Amino acid sequence: MAGLFIAILFAFLIYLQYSFSNDLYCPGIIFTLYWGLNIFIPYLLWQGEITGYLFASFFVFLSCCVVQLGVSFTRRRHKSRNEIIGHDRGRFPLFQTKLLQRAMILLNLIVLIVPSVFLSSSSGFDPTALMSVDEFSEMSAANRSFYGYGGGGIHSIGMPILLSFIYGSAACGGTLIALSPLLTNRILGILPLFFCFIMGVSYGSRMGVLFGGGLFLSTFLATKLYVLRENLNRSKILIQAVGISLLMIFSLSIITMLFRYREMAEFKLDKILERSLEQFCFFPAFSYWFSSEGGWNNTDFSLGYRSFTRPFEWLGIQLDIQHSVNVVETSSNIFTLFRGLIEDFTVGGSMIFLFLFGLFAGNCYQRVSRGDVYQVMGLSTVYFIIIVSIAFSPFVYTTQIFALFLYYFVFLITKPLRSKP
Repeated sequence: MAGLFIAILFAFLIYLQYSFSNDLYCPGIIFTLYWGLNIFIPYLLWQGEITGYLFASFFVFLSCCVVQLGVSFTRRRHKSRNEIIGHDRGRFPLFQTKLLQRAMILLNLIVLIVPSVFLSSSSGFDPTALMSVDEFSEMSAANRSFYGYGGGGIHSIGMPILLSFIYGSAACGGTLIALSPLLTNRILGILPLFFCFIMGVSYGSRMGVLFGGGLFLSTFLATKLYVLRENLNRSKILIQAVGISLLMIFSLSIITMLFRYREMAEFKLDKILERSLEQFCFFPAFSYWFSSEGGWNNTDFSLGYRSFTRPFEWLGIQLDIQHSVNVVETSSNIFTLFRGLIEDFTVGGSMIFLFLFGLFAGNCYQRVSRGDVYQVMGLSTVYFIIIVSIAFSPFVYTTQIFALFLYYFVFLITKPLRSKP
């Protein structure tokens, strides 16, 4: 019954949002749809077994309302999409697709050569293990045990730099394919996702697929909105792109976990189902923390540490790690973006942060819809935050921050300064 009540609330909110904007590219709608699915699917899987489900779900629903409120405030400052049709047509800057294509070739070469040459001995990555499922599984499990749980950390400075290039390449690939769906460009654009998967499996972490796939999808959607800003029937492309991308992220995450637990060689159905269920345990983990561990009543301020963990650690500031909690038949130490916001700013402060995020998201969306090419970078960041919010803040690790800056750099050099005559 709780799940039905929450589903009705989210459906009503989505109806109001779509009536208001009439565009699925609107960040408020995407945020609500995304979180509605991430709340309702665990309910279908585990139903009454999720601790504090109704309480945590209502908090997320309020969060979606606050984000939409922020998005709504920006609409009054800009012309509606219907007012733009037939106006200013053809006066917006275009991209230098060939230059972006060359940049993608260079980036792909970097992420292809560097692991083999520089990282084999220093960071636990052995390219020869890719030839064997068993050896690849052993490397994945060993690296996860040492780097993830053994306190080893990744000592080589080369690994964070390499990951930044891989994720940044995935971001550039999304824009390239959105601009030119030629077969060559599709191969160049999708290739970084393969590297994200390989590096994710190598270190036993599904986050590589989420980060790379999230950046690819984010830049694709933002660029596509810019390209199709005068096309009122663009929602079909969004639905197809989001559906295919989320299915890819979900599937590759399962395969990553099978390698990590040395189960890929056997490839048994029960293990596949078990790893599939693990992909939906982040919200139940937040639900448990929010209701049973007093998260809703948190009064301590970590002032951004949980949302920007690695930059704070660079400054010598370090807090206790978030320990795993039991979630039905598994466990999770990932608690969604919301726990980080609450621990950083309390429940009230998180609502203020989400309102400001809505203002920023709405401003980027409106400006891209009007043809402001520079705001494609901002809107890409907005979409990326939404996609990664199921796990945590995308700025927890510096690799994502550097990847975004790499994308911004490539974006700026591949867009001409003059408009189309």
